[in-house]
Amino acid sequence: MSIMSMTGFGTGEFTDGLTTWTCEIRSVNSRFLEVNCKLPRILLALESEVNQTVKLRLARGKVDLFFDIRAQRGTEKLPRLNNDVLAHYTAMIREVRTALHAPDLAVDPVSLLRMEGVLEEQGQPDREQEIARHRHGLNNALEKALTSLTETRSREGSGLASALREQLDALSAETKELLAKRQKINESLYQTYLKRLESFVAHMGQAGMVVPKELPQDRLLTELAVIAEKTDIEEELARLAVHEQEFRTLLTQRESVGRKLDFLCQEIHREVNTVSSKLVQVEASTHTLAMKQAVERLRQQVQNVE
Repeated sequence: MSIMSMTGFGTGEFTDGLTTWTCEIRSVNSRFLEVNCKLPRILLALESEVNQTVKLRLARGKVDLFFDIRAQRGTEKLPRLNNDVLAHYTAMIREVRTALHAPDLAVDPVSLLRMEGVLEEQGQPDREQEIARHRHGLNNALEKALTSLTETRSREGSGLASALREQLDALSAETKELLAKRQKINESLYQTYLKRLESFVAHMGQAGMVVPKELPQDRLLTELAVIAEKTDIEEELARLAVHEQEFRTLLTQRESVGRKLDFLCQEIHREVNTVSSKLVQVEASTHTLAMKQAVERLRQQVQNVE
């Protein structure tokens, strides 16, 4: 199992031998679920049913649906013969033959079909009958298209999961590198502090102020302890590890986790920023910069997750 992407395309087709229903679905990223359904005008009453079906299958994304209905060619929509009108014209022809004393006067049957009213167009289809006739076919085509779309989004999701794990691995590797250099970074920090303090004391002596020959060790240790506390990142790294593990767990779930992952990215970003602000040494900045880059890539990829 894996996460689902919000981008994808699916098609579905259903036929009963007389009519073929086709559905195409396209989905892209969106913060919420947006469904845009294109149906023939006479079937607009089915739009709410279609939207409800989509909402039962998808959680997020901007979804566009297109339906096409193709009927097999038949005679049901061709003009019909109006027998009453035809009888009227036949009676008139008999009268003409009688008036002209020409009982054998020929009449072209095709010319009769051209007479007004002999052929009449079929009436407009009843809306309720049309909806009832097309509902089953549309629903079957829609279900097939949704299945096709889900398969596409699942494949995209697998690729996304791999890309996200790659960035998590990069983040974890930089964190381990930072931890490995933690002692060296602390020593560098302490040495920097001592040099600044010694320089400050020297300037005081040059200014004629009375300064001690040696710095009080207890005072120095207190200051160093304060600095160590201010630059301690153990708590941030512990929370970072928890967030990372939760992130990896969510990547194995099939349900909609995009918003949860987005929230975790914000939390991870906050912890990394805190670590970066506490450790400003050159030895640390290389790793904190790489951590920030990994988090930014995570945030970009998560925008595609359902």
